[in-house]
Amino acid sequence: MFHDLSVPASLHERHGDGALWEVARLGYDVVAFETTVAGKLGPEHLPPPHLRRSADGSPGGDAAPVHTRGGSVGHYVQLPDAGGGHDTAILRLERRQPTGGKLLQLTRVTVEVRETADLTNLASPILAQYDIVAVRPATEKLMQQCMQFDIDILSLDLSARLPFFVKRPQSHVAAEKGVAFEIAYYGALCDGAPRRFLISNAVALVRALRGRNIVLTSAAASLLHLRGPYDVINLALLFNLDLQQARDAVVGTPAAVVQHACARRAHKGFAYIAQ
Repeated sequence: MFHDLSVPASLHERHGDGALWEVARLGYDVVAFETTVAGKLGPEHLPPPHLRRSADGSPGGDAAPVHTRGGSVGHYVQLPDAGGGHDTAILRLERRQPTGGKLLQLTRVTVEVRETADLTNLASPILAQYDIVAVRPATEKLMQQCMQFDIDILSLDLSARLPFFVKRPQSHVAAEKGVAFEIAYYGALCDGAPRRFLISNAVALVRALRGRNIVLTSAAASLLHLRGPYDVINLALLFNLDLQQARDAVVGTPAAVVQHACARRAHKGFAYIAQ
């Protein structure tokens, strides 16, 4: 199953089902809509209403939660028959997975940690309302402190000059905790400095991680910037990932992230069960 664990929630709010159609058309089976938080967490940072599940943990409408033995994460969304090219998107989903043309939709929060005071956000109960928890630390020391909390993804702004580089001992600690590192490819589609920084920083990260424990995501600014999983795999060759490592970064490792999120939410190490 192909994953994109970073599609801005604003795209879903702006385009509605059109965002889901585009993700499915491109070939993805699992999508996480991301909310980014800077500053103090408050009630206004709860998952957007159009993505939120009900109080008992189940989503509204005809969506079905993804169950674990100790809880649930995300929910399946049935893509309605809208005719035209949308029929093709449904057929592709039905052929790839036994879910009847459904897309697994998750919520993700990315907490920016710019100073020590921001670490208090990582203990906020608001994070429990999201399926996936990611952090974006500004310094090496903050990154080390972030790994003391229950998180799923470490996200660095690779499209700008990094104030530090990830070292192998740090990558080992993250792997032991089940925390993956993220490479968002959107910067590689831009011109100028963002592209140069993204490629050079991604190459350095891949070297430190030896090509393992990496998730490739879009973080796309618009639907036009989304790319299909096979295009992303080819793009990842620019980051010095080999084909198998690139495939793992959109299949195996993000699936492990979802499993880790399930275990974190349920406080038990049970794998999620795709319906």
